[in-house]
Amino acid sequence: MKIYVLNVVEGQEWVLPRQADDYQLFSSLCGQKQTRWHPPQMEILRQHDDGTLRHYSDFPWLGEHVLILRARALKLLRPTLEPYGEFLPLRSDQAISLCA
Repeated sequence: MKIYVLNVVEGQEWVLPRQADDYQLFSSLCGQKQTRWHPPQMEILRQHDDGTLRHYSDFPWLGEHVLILRARALKLLRPTLEPYGEFLPLRSDQAISLCA
């Protein structure tokens, strides 16, 4: 069996909740099906603090405990990942989802 671990790529885009309280939301999912999901508002960080562009990512980084997918990645990986979890939409200026 192969086990894959998420890892940040230096300089890639990040995605962060707009409300600090929403960080707890991502930690509290615990593999449970979400029947009352209210998508938090997220912001994709496309630039470094100095204004240089971050590298585009189909998996913008939030942390090793959370897999965030852009629409293209979701379309391609849904058949493989769907038996192992659910996809929850997030609110952003681009279509992104959480694999939980």
